[in-house]
Amino acid sequence: MPIMEKKPRATRSDKGVARKPKPRTAEQRLAELGKRPPKIKRPTGRPARRKAGAAKVTKRPERRTANALISSAFIGLEDGYLTLFLGLVYSGGGTQSFGGMRLDIDAGRRDKGCAAVIIRQILETVGVEAWGLLQGQYCRASFDKDRVYQIANIIDDTRVLTVNEVLAQTGNRDEAERWASA
Repeated sequence: MPIMEKKPRATRSDKGVARKPKPRTAEQRLAELGKRPPKIKRPTGRPARRKAGAAKVTKRPERRTANALISSAFIGLEDGYLTLFLGLVYSGGGTQSFGGMRLDIDAGRRDKGCAAVIIRQILETVGVEAWGLLQGQYCRASFDKDRVYQIANIIDDTRVLTVNEVLAQTGNRDEAERWASA
């Protein structure tokens, strides 16, 4: 019996059907023309490096002044330190807290506690005689998106409380520097 040879299997090109060429990338087309593809800068998620000797430019948030309702008044311990907060609701919308500074003396430090001074100045600025009466009162606040820098009486423009000035007067140097640098 004669040995039969296997015929190779027919492909589409053998049947007269032409295959479509694979689509070329832009880099392949440019390479055929003898040009280099442009370098694409892809974002890395890291900020761009400054050139050596270039000054650092920091954009400060824009400060605004608006009338505010004192929605809450808190004096208490936070992380073991005496602090105070005033919750402010702005007339144009939005809320923010005023305060958060350390008010008491830390053992081993020379800074004076400024609790009595700042509490008294807040009461005098807003125009009330007791801390519990602050809630529901109105004041004028100078602020940006990060913090409130000063509060003032809603009617009398001469009664103004600027936080870093009060802290500097009372000898609380660290907190005054932190508020002034922001």
